[in-house]
Parts: sequence; structure tokens; C-alpha cells
Amino acid sequence: MEERIAYGQSSLGYDLARFDSRSKIRQTVMEDEARAVHKPKAETRAAGISFGRIAVFFAFTAIALLIVFSSAMLSEISRTNDALSRELAAAKQERQVLTASLESRIKLDEIADIAFNKLGMIKPDRCQIVYIDLSGPEKVEYFRKTPWYKDLSNRFKDMLEYFA
Repeated sequence: MEERIAYGQSSLGYDLARFDSRSKIRQTVMEDEARAVHKPKAETRAAGISFGRIAVFFAFTAIALLIVFSSAMLSEISRTNDALSRELAAAKQERQVLTASLESRIKLDEIADIAFNKLGMIKPDRCQIVYIDLSGPEKVEYFRKTPWYKDLSNRFKDMLEYFA
């Protein structure tokens, strides 16, 4: 009668079969020990590649790739930002140069000098200056046409005022 003891279910401290003088029992115990020693390693390997570990590995890999990708995008955006900042500074400087050039060309004194001397223009008299009040509402007033003889007298008065 061979009695095998499962090592996982009983205490090894009470297993005296190992010291038995019979060779057949001792050989059986040694085979059981060899199987017991190799079994946990095989189970450990199988348990070592679990779905959870694979998922964690892929999660960390994805996070690492996202970090690398985001740092690459950040450096690209910063290079673009630097280039646009340089372009903006150059455009502002060009605007200042063009504004100064425009201001140097438009001087009211020079325009008045050209108008008086080259074009023969003169300043209007006070009676020739008419001010228009644009603050009121916009409206149109229709006047009846005056007879021709009153219109002729008005024109004559305007001509006398012009020569006076």
C-alpha cells in the first residue's frame, strides 16, 4: 500500500516517509519532491504573463508615446511662434518706417506753399466762407421758384457783392 502525501495539503514537518529505509518509498518521495519543485515555476511563468500585466505595459507605452509626441508638438509650435514673432517685429519696424515717410511727405505748410505759389490760389475772404451746421436732423426744404425779374436782381446783387 503506497500512500502519497500531497505537500500542499499536509505539513512537511510530519512527513517521515522521506527517511524510510525502503528504496521504493524513498524514490516515490523524491519524484514527488521533484514534481513539486518544478510545478510552481511553471505556474509562475504562466501567471507572469497575465492580461493585467499586458494591459499595464501597453498603458505605460501609450503614455510614454503621448509624452514624446506632445513634447515634439510643443517644440514645433514654439519654433513657429518664434518665427512669427520675428515676422511681427519686422512688420512693425517696416510700418514705422513707412509712417515716418508718409508724415514727411504730407506737411500742410508745403501744401499751402504749392497752392499759393505754383497754382495761384488765394485764401478766401470771410464773406466767402460758409459754415454748415450738420448737427440737426437731415431734411429737405423746397422753395417756390421766384419770378425771372427777382432772380435777375438777386444775381446783380451777388455780382456787386463779389466786386466789392
